[in-house]
Amino acid sequence: MIIKKLLSVVLILSSVTSAQYIEVKSLPVATGSQLELFPSSNRSMGGVNIGLSDSLGDLFNNPGNNYSVSANSIFVQPNIYTVSGNLGSALTLPVTYVFNRESYFGAITYAFQKFEKANLSNDFFWYPSDEKAFADRNVNNNFVFFSLGKRLSEPGLSIGMSGFWAGLKGIGGIDLLYRNNGGVKEDGYIAEIRSGVFYKKDEITFEAVALYNHFKMEHEVKSISPWFWSAPFWNIEKHLDKTDTYGIHLAYNREDKSSGITYGFISTVNYKNHPKIPNYTIMNIPRDPGNSWAFNFGLGLGYEKPGTRVGFDFIFEPILSHTWANAEEAVTTVSGNTIAAGDKTVENHFTFTNTIIRAGLEKTYGLLKLKIGLQIYTRSYELDQSDYQFKTTNGVSVSWAEYTWTWGTDIHFKYFDLMYSGHILTGAGIPGVRNNLIFIENALSTNDIIAAPSGEITKDYKTTTFHMFLISCPLNF
Repeated sequence: MIIKKLLSVVLILSSVTSAQYIEVKSLPVATGSQLELFPSSNRSMGGVNIGLSDSLGDLFNNPGNNYSVSANSIFVQPNIYTVSGNLGSALTLPVTYVFNRESYFGAITYAFQKFEKANLSNDFFWYPSDEKAFADRNVNNNFVFFSLGKRLSEPGLSIGMSGFWAGLKGIGGIDLLYRNNGGVKEDGYIAEIRSGVFYKKDEITFEAVALYNHFKMEHEVKSISPWFWSAPFWNIEKHLDKTDTYGIHLAYNREDKSSGITYGFISTVNYKNHPKIPNYTIMNIPRDPGNSWAFNFGLGLGYEKPGTRVGFDFIFEPILSHTWANAEEAVTTVSGNTIAAGDKTVENHFTFTNTIIRAGLEKTYGLLKLKIGLQIYTRSYELDQSDYQFKTTNGVSVSWAEYTWTWGTDIHFKYFDLMYSGHILTGAGIPGVRNNLIFIENALSTNDIIAAPSGEITKDYKTTTFHMFLISCPLNF
């Protein structure tokens, strides 16, 4: 609690900049690419960003970074992603204005998204055919971002703050989290504040970022209550999903101008409070609150000479998560003791040891740039579960790897630049738990996913495909 308060004070005082958001993910779910909203030079290079600067994207990670703002510009970047197996898609149109006025700089983004939920027919239970659709598969999401920075009197020093808001009516595959549903209505938002400091002197660069992210969604689920000896009937339940994230991120870079090589280091810490975790089908206990500590430590190398840019990142990502269930009323254990209402009946301890490897290459041929890249995200964790009611313990080991293959091209014209970026992600899809009694339960989600599986994890891998076009127009005023 003391650390949490200190992080809040740091954020308010803007003494350091906003941190990177570390995703906690205990299931190999295909979450799509809903938040690909901002311009980036390195997206097509596997997303490398430690040892190789991103001339377009750095401002959106650190609002105090003035070196990514060279002129007033407007960016229009329509993009689309699809998940194979008819598991959802989104068409997004972000428009960004970047400004640079004397000592002030910043950006404003608005994005409209037409989102299509997954279409997975139910093949186990019978549904009444005359029921009107409870929730539309096609919904709209809206996103707003703004940042404002200022160059200080100290040469090379700048500060900034940014805000982000997302109004959400649909998130990738939420309806699949609730197996055998007759529709899921979603309503919620993401609100984030970042503050940043950036300092550059000669060949050395230092950054610090502070972050507060608030995520809240409500899922109104229409589910079937099947009884084989009578007609099924509908049941409507509401589930809340809430997470508050506090973070600090530090980065250091040093450039050797003679060789063109830059090396960098990053360190990030996130504290996450999960007061509400929905009772997904794949979980084996209801009403899970919890908290997480997430860290990353990274090393990056970059090489930049006229006509060639190369980047490589390695990040180690340890995470500790703790979730539990509280008794709604007094319960008796198998040994005859009593667990009082409000006390813990089950505890889950997750220990993650994730790694991220990114590599990218850019070659310039006249007015044309070609880019390729790869990101390998390996996730691995040990789950230790204690059930105080039935006096049992359980250990589960889960691991998988997600591969993102990227490519793109930039073409420079006299009055504008045209960019294309694409990627294919494999190694994630519809995870499930093999139930010894009936069948495999499916689940799919986005944001943080901290579900304690009730059995052996099954993996039905799908492919996520992403395409984005970007038009950049400098504004000479």
